[in-house]
Amino acid sequence: MPKTMRAVPFVALLSVAAPAIGTAQTTIGVPTTNSLTTCSPSTIGFCGQTFTVPVVDNVLQSFTFLGIFSPNVLDFELYAFAGGMLSGGPLASQAIPPSSGILPFTFVPVGGLALTSGAQYAAVLRLDASEFISLNANVSGAYSGGESVVCVPGPTCTVANPNADTQFEATFIGQAAPPTTTIPEPATMALLGLGLVGIAGVSWRRRQAPFA
Repeated sequence: MPKTMRAVPFVALLSVAAPAIGTAQTTIGVPTTNSLTTCSPSTIGFCGQTFTVPVVDNVLQSFTFLGIFSPNVLDFELYAFAGGMLSGGPLASQAIPPSSGILPFTFVPVGGLALTSGAQYAAVLRLDASEFISLNANVSGAYSGGESVVCVPGPTCTVANPNADTQFEATFIGQAAPPTTTIPEPATMALLGLGLVGIAGVSWRRRQAPFA
């Protein structure tokens, strides 16, 4: 009996990949020195630091005040900052327990916090009347993306010291890329069509062949 060749369709797929998710990060901040500044508003207010979000990497991974001393419970809060004012409600908040010495505090948003590239934000500590805090400060004014601020009673803020910045460090990464999508090439559809035609031809020949 003569052997019959089967036509097998061949399908080639083209993987169209979105930009890879990088692990690179951008860090901004004010380096540590041995200077201290004290903040003690006469009424409920905020003390902290404004900063500018990097243009490329805008997802906040962590924000650290490098040194805080407070005998009272504090509230860390993050706000948009525009026109010298805290804008809207807090984007994030976290309680800070009392400390017996100058210790760092780090806020880590779960899954990261996407902020607006190039915009200013304020990381502040909320204080009640008669409370005070001491913060590590850099008196060289080395950070150009923001300033040490006092907001009393809030949301209007003033520069606490034009020659000093509250010491902080913030890390950012880029937005996550969408998953890879696999689609057929234009030529693939033609190859698939030829394969289907081949299968149909073989089937027709089998029906026309006489039985042995």
